[in-house]
Amino acid sequence: MPTEAIRILIVEDNPGDARLIEIMLKEAGVHDFTTARVPTKLDAFATLANSKWDLILLDLNLPDSSGIATCESFLVEFPNVPIVVLTGIDDQAIGESAIRMGAQDYLVKGNFGEGAFARALRFSIDRYQFNRRIKEDEERFHLIMENANDLISLVDQEGRMRNVSASFERTLGFPRSQLLNMKMADLIFREDLARIPDWQCLRSATFRVKDSHGRLRHIEGYSKVIPWRSEQYVFNDWRDITDRIVYEEELRKERMFTEFSINALPGIFILIDERSRMVMWNEKFASIMEYGHGELQHSSIGMLCANEAKEAIGNIVREGFTEGSSSGEIETISKSGKCYPYFLTARRMSMDGRGYLIITGIDITARKQAEDQVRRLNEELEMRVADRTAQLEMANSELEAFNFSVSHDLRTPLAAVESFARFLKEDIYNSCDDRGKDYIDRIISSSERMEHLIADLLNLSRISRVSVQPAALYLDEIAEKVVAELKRTDSDRKIRIVIEPQMRIRGDMRLLSVVMDNLLSNAWKFTGGKGDAEIQVGMKKGDDQNVYFVRDNGIGFNINDAGRLFEPFEQLHESKQYEGTGIGLAIVKRIITKHGGAVWAEGKVNEGATFYFTIGQ
Repeated sequence: MPTEAIRILIVEDNPGDARLIEIMLKEAGVHDFTTARVPTKLDAFATLANSKWDLILLDLNLPDSSGIATCESFLVEFPNVPIVVLTGIDDQAIGESAIRMGAQDYLVKGNFGEGAFARALRFSIDRYQFNRRIKEDEERFHLIMENANDLISLVDQEGRMRNVSASFERTLGFPRSQLLNMKMADLIFREDLARIPDWQCLRSATFRVKDSHGRLRHIEGYSKVIPWRSEQYVFNDWRDITDRIVYEEELRKERMFTEFSINALPGIFILIDERSRMVMWNEKFASIMEYGHGELQHSSIGMLCANEAKEAIGNIVREGFTEGSSSGEIETISKSGKCYPYFLTARRMSMDGRGYLIITGIDITARKQAEDQVRRLNEELEMRVADRTAQLEMANSELEAFNFSVSHDLRTPLAAVESFARFLKEDIYNSCDDRGKDYIDRIISSSERMEHLIADLLNLSRISRVSVQPAALYLDEIAEKVVAELKRTDSDRKIRIVIEPQMRIRGDMRLLSVVMDNLLSNAWKFTGGKGDAEIQVGMKKGDDQNVYFVRDNGIGFNINDAGRLFEPFEQLHESKQYEGTGIGLAIVKRIITKHGGAVWAEGKVNEGATFYFTIGQ
């Protein structure tokens, strides 16, 4: 019973009847009631709307309402306040109708036994509150069944579902009407049904069920037997863990892929935390280092390095965490003492708010061996080159000395031969027959040719010993001087000469003058028989270096003989018709080579020739 006084609203148009009810309450010794009277239905509605009442004593015959309809209207408007109907006659039919509508009891005026009236009122209020609690419990149960995420069911002794939560319908797709006619075993996958025999005492089990589309859903279930009256029911609480199972499966596949990928790496893989402790590694690393899992787990990465490499691995780890990435070479040492050189690459990563360092490494043993071999070969090659260079320098020195000696030694007897031949020509030339005159002329001509040859050999020898003194020059100025000298010595020649202006070049002034003298002299000589002789000096700009050329429209040469042009003593044309020693182009090649450049030629017979050359940077 409530601890506060029960407030009773008497809806009675007869003040005498209302006074009688109050007297009866007092005579019964009840002091925890308070009453108020209203004469009409309209007044009652207003009073009930404005204040809280614990019980309504309702006369069915009011000025503004009469009969069983009066009770019905009060029950509709104020369903939360218990009603006891008062009738003027002992009409059981009216009382039962009122009770069926929702009234708690009915009493006949003037027929209240001693204490019965008060007990009836108390009982009505208690019964109403009890029924109200039951209804509220049912509503809460219904609310739970409609909104629970878990799949809740109540199963009878035959295994049929008697009540299911709305989540059953949402998750499995079966309408509730169909579920309530199904046995729980009809939903469970047959293999799982056989695996778990006692479904009434599940503490925690996982199994599969089929939804309305025949698809499998993964369930985690709990069950408990609940006795109810003379029967027993099984309360089942299922949770759909399909998403979790799928996620775990994806996670398992991802973990397998990660492990496979890490173990498939050609080198080693290590994951360390911020304290330089090893957290993860691949099989190759464990195999090489010869340590077990327990020995490696949470061990410092420094234990894997030789003493002299600990500083190097420390620098790699420190720089990797601070800069985000690092790399370097170290020498690892296995459990049995074997050493392996590795090139490590480290990269920082974050996981669960913590910093880690991914370290990968490749075995550089083969590279180190190759480097050692290359170093030995280079040292051996340098020694061989130095030895061959010394031998070559000695041979060149001896050759130049021989060339110089021979040239000088030949000049004296050659001068004597030429001198005596000229004496003979002066003294007996006129008295000789034609054969004798021819002999004397041929001796003098051969002596002069031999003198030119010796001079060219000496020039070739001197050029080999001269060092290049590079300077910024204009090639067109050098060419102009050479052409001027050619015109001075052969002023009767009619020839057109075109020299491109402002041809910048960097080289030795004296040596490049020799080059242009030889090239222009050859062009001058081999255009001698042309009436419209022309010589052109120009330049082509290239991506890396300029290409300079001397072009003429003279007798040219067979392109197949181009390789012989720059060899000493090689002459492609008869010496009787075109004088020369065959040394000039050899001198050109040697000078260009000393400048770090290249020289080559193009030409066609009777269509002229072009000589190209470049100068190194």
